[in-house]
Amino acid sequence: MKTSDFEISISEKMLTACRACIPLIKEELVQESIYAFTIFCDSGFTRMGIAVSTRESVTRKIKSNVDVGVPDNVFLMNASEWDYLAIHNELFEEVGVLIDEFYDRYYDQDFDDAQFLGKGSDFIDQFACELFMRIIVDVIKHLKAASDLSDSPFESDLLLGIQFTDPEMDELDFIKSVSHEVNSRSWHDQVENNYKYFEDLTAAREARGRF
Repeated sequence: MKTSDFEISISEKMLTACRACIPLIKEELVQESIYAFTIFCDSGFTRMGIAVSTRESVTRKIKSNVDVGVPDNVFLMNASEWDYLAIHNELFEEVGVLIDEFYDRYYDQDFDDAQFLGKGSDFIDQFACELFMRIIVDVIKHLKAASDLSDSPFESDLLLGIQFTDPEMDELDFIKSVSHEVNSRSWHDQVENNYKYFEDLTAAREARGRF
């Protein structure tokens, strides 16, 4: 079996699960304005589901954290601050089963793909991340093309892409890379600004640690 077969199968299962989830999201959040629809991932892309955010939930979060000194944009752009994570995760169980099977075969190198021969774990890990990012881009582009994300309560220009619970810098790299493929210019600019905020924050923490 080839990794490309798994890529197609996971993409198809993910698209089906998203399309089952979207009407439920629209019904449950009909009184709010959804500005973000993202694929919510565990570290290493071991699980995938949906995370969304609304203008109203962000306003509530900002008001309840007015004294913490965090820029408002952080609440807007990061799933760690969102209220609606892993929505209807039961719909993504078959996706999880395929991901488990993929990794079982992957680390046993039980694929017909010649590019794995003689390669180390760094190559394998990078290959897996790139594969899952391609899957996510493909799913989001299909949803956009089919107008699955149109109509209220979705805003006309959505923040799309991937999110992690508490991303490290390499996962922020993944967020930025996928954003470049699926977001409008205005949203991608905000993704890049968000990346710069955490890059500067990380650098400041490292600098303090040296003294």
